[in-house]
Amino acid sequence: MRKVMKNESGKRYSFGTIEDGLLVDGFCLYDRDGMRMGEATITLDRIRRQLILQIMLTPMDAPAIGYGCQWTGFDGTGYAGFLLDLPVDYIAARLAEGHDEARVFRADLTREKIKELYPWSEGDADWAGAALVDLEECGSTSGFFGWADRFDIEDVYKYFVTGFGEQIGMLNDRLIPALRLALTKEAETA
Repeated sequence: MRKVMKNESGKRYSFGTIEDGLLVDGFCLYDRDGMRMGEATITLDRIRRQLILQIMLTPMDAPAIGYGCQWTGFDGTGYAGFLLDLPVDYIAARLAEGHDEARVFRADLTREKIKELYPWSEGDADWAGAALVDLEECGSTSGFFGWADRFDIEDVYKYFVTGFGEQIGMLNDRLIPALRLALTKEAETA
C-alpha cells in the first residue's frame, strides 16, 4: 500500500484473509481542492465470487448518504482493473439502483434540448423570442406543459430529459473519478 498524502484520494486501510478469500480495502476520496467528499469500501469475496462497492457521500451541508452495488460471478483476482474498465456513468447507474434520484426530471437539460431541437424558424421572430424568454422560467414538468400551452407547442413531453439527481450526479462527476484516480495510483505502485 503506497503512502497517501493528507487530503489526497487514496487507500487508507486494507485487510483480509486468504483462508476466507476475503479482501476489504477502504479509500478516502477528496476533490481537487483537498476537500473530503466521501469514502469507498471495496470488498472482494473470492469464494462467493462477488465484488461489492460501497460509497459513502459526505457532503458538508447534509447528512451522509450511502450507495452500494455488487457484481456476482466475479472471477478476477483483482478489482482495480475491472472497475477501471467500466464507464463511470455505468458505475454511477449501478450505485443509483433503488434510489429515488436514479431517474429525475432535469429541467436544465430539457430547456437545452428544446432550444436545440425545436424548429424555431417556423414561427415569427417575436413569438420565438418571447417563447425563449419564458422558457427560462420553466423548472418542472407542469411548468413546461404550461409554457407549451401558452405558445401552442405540441408534444412538449418529447423533449423531456431525465437523468441522475444531484447526489448521484456528484458520484458520477466527482467521487467515482476520484476513486478511479486512487485505483490508478495504487496499480502504478503495486
